[in-house]
Amino acid sequence: MPSLKDFMKGHDHKSSEIQPEEDISQLPDYLHVAREENKNKKYFIETHGCQMNVADSEIVQSILENAGFSPVDEMSRADVILVNTCAIREGAEKKIWNKIES
Repeated sequence: MPSLKDFMKGHDHKSSEIQPEEDISQLPDYLHVAREENKNKKYFIETHGCQMNVADSEIVQSILENAGFSPVDEMSRADVILVNTCAIREGAEKKIWNKIES
């Protein structure tokens, strides 16, 4: 299972976005797909917890958009759904588990 470090490969601390197409070669193998193949694919990210989680979601958002995905506001319209939370905040973790189980 990929970790946050996998999504940060090629990440420059000066910018939260992967820059031009040549930098995409530094993405993990499971994201090595042509942008053209993803141009009609949509993603949805739901973030819970602290400001650090929001920043992490923004990094993932940049990676997905550089890989050709587009964001949507409704989970039901997404091809890829990501839920970003942490296990340190018990309330946030319980909320996510309840959502997954329903």
